[in-house]
This record gives sequence, structure tokens and C-alpha cells, in this order.
Amino acid sequence: MTIETKYNIGETRFWVGYDGTWHYGEILGIFITNDDVKYAIKEHEDGNSIFAIYVSESELFPTKEELLRSL
Repeated sequence: MTIETKYNIGETRFWVGYDGTWHYGEILGIFITNDDVKYAIKEHEDGNSIFAIYVSESELFPTKEELLRSL
């Protein structure tokens, strides 16, 4: 089985957070669920710890300009 994803690990992408502000981060992993593709994106790094958020493929944008146009 081949699954095509829109983005790749290591790329930086933009999204709107739950607080309504835009964010960006590096894709660390890709998770395939029954009905969605989710990306683990680095939000913050503190010493040896990396904190990630999971964002659906439909909520990610390649540039800040494209994200702002979608609002």
C-alpha cells in the first residue's frame, strides 16, 4: 500500500492555533488514521525535551501568505 502525503518530515509549515494566532514549525512525524493524516510539528524545545502538536493535513499551509489568505 502506498500513501501519498502533502508534506514531508523536515519541512516547515504554518497553521492557526487554538488561540487564533498563526504558528510555524518543523514536521517531525506523520501519522495516518482511518480518516485523516496528522503531522507532529515541533512547537517548543527545552533542553533535551521537544514538545510537539498534532495538526491535520487540511489545516497546514506551506507559507504564511497562504495561511493568511485562507482566513
